[in-house]
Amino acid sequence: KGSYLAAGVFAQAARILGGLGRKDESREWLGRARRAYDWAVANPTKGVKGLQKWGEYNLALRAYAAAQLYHTTWEKKYHTDFLDATPWRETPGAELMSHGFFDLRLAAYAYILIPREKADGAVWDAVLGSIRKEAEMYERGSATMAYKFLKHPFAPVT
Repeated sequence: KGSYLAAGVFAQAARILGGLGRKDESREWLGRARRAYDWAVANPTKGVKGLQKWGEYNLALRAYAAAQLYHTTWEKKYHTDFLDATPWRETPGAELMSHGFFDLRLAAYAYILIPREKADGAVWDAVLGSIRKEAEMYERGSATMAYKFLKHPFAPVT
């Protein structure tokens, strides 16, 4: 779980540093990102019971790291990994999060920052639709509160 998170953050750092002209540091961080990602792929979380936890510990975070690495390198293998680990090709209306089942928010936000022309257009549109759907759910939930603030509508205020 931590290696996929690290890979995603390292890839983003490499992209930012590269944009700032710090090429040597960018290459170092990209190398770290690749090593963390490759290690996580080769060593999936073991002992996870059920498909739900498998998705939480392996697929959702792999999708996040793959999106960040694709955005940084434009290597097709990372794009393919993102598409294979997420539901948006087969289920364009897939939610970002289902409590106790999956949480694709990091992956979705990483993918939506990729320029649409470099992404799979239909998947990019589906991800944007899922983000909007989640935002609208929060907005509807907050509209019912005596004091207007955003919170998950199914989570108690306490």
